[in-house]
Amino acid sequence: MQAIKDAGYTSVQTSPINQVIVDDGGNKSLKNWYYQYQPILHTIGHYQLGTEEFKEMNRVADQYSIKIIVDAVLNHTTSDYNQISQEIKSIPNWTHGNKEIKNWNDRYDVTQNALLGLYDLNTKNPQIQQYLLKFLKTAVADGADSFRYDTAKHIELPGEYGSNFWNVILNNGSEFQYGEVLQDSISHEADYSKLMSVSASNYGNQIRNDLKDRCAAAGNLMNYLTQQILLLGLNLTILMPMMIFVLVGQ
Repeated sequence: MQAIKDAGYTSVQTSPINQVIVDDGGNKSLKNWYYQYQPILHTIGHYQLGTEEFKEMNRVADQYSIKIIVDAVLNHTTSDYNQISQEIKSIPNWTHGNKEIKNWNDRYDVTQNALLGLYDLNTKNPQIQQYLLKFLKTAVADGADSFRYDTAKHIELPGEYGSNFWNVILNNGSEFQYGEVLQDSISHEADYSKLMSVSASNYGNQIRNDLKDRCAAAGNLMNYLTQQILLLGLNLTILMPMMIFVLVGQ
């Protein structure tokens, strides 16, 4: 933490902290990073991270005024049904199944079917909402400051298909929250940005290209302004230079 502080960073974003699939003999190589994005139970700690280690990291981070942002995977579990915890499977109507998304231009398909065959959590289900909210509140109680929501655009907005997911989930006591919204024709990033900050992917790509080329076109900024995400892009521009991504347990 001292080195991170000395480098000028004020935030650390971790990879997911909950229980995840274990494969490849428990190999902790970074080549298996995607295991951490396949939850099997939403309790803190997995084969690369202990619960007490997480608490201690947060305690030390506080000493250096460094904020901890936890990457939260709330949209799906894993494709291996047998590895999913019975605690999840005991919740009635817990999943939409693992029927893969076919039409990426169809909002229902993108939000109610499975990404890459990963069992999709039924985020419309109030019991699933409370199960996930409990996990987030526990993380905050253990010292987490903020959350990044993986695959946020795959979770329906308030009122879509009768869901109240985000209104429930975002009430978790954290200081800052943002969602991963990869922009396309049905991403509704402006609507997500009314709920939280979002990683507007097109805007971020444009900013990176402008910095690389040392040239910014005013026309590009105006285009994103009409999509109501200019302010959001600026917020992330401020945040990102002050944030370091760290895979927990490494």
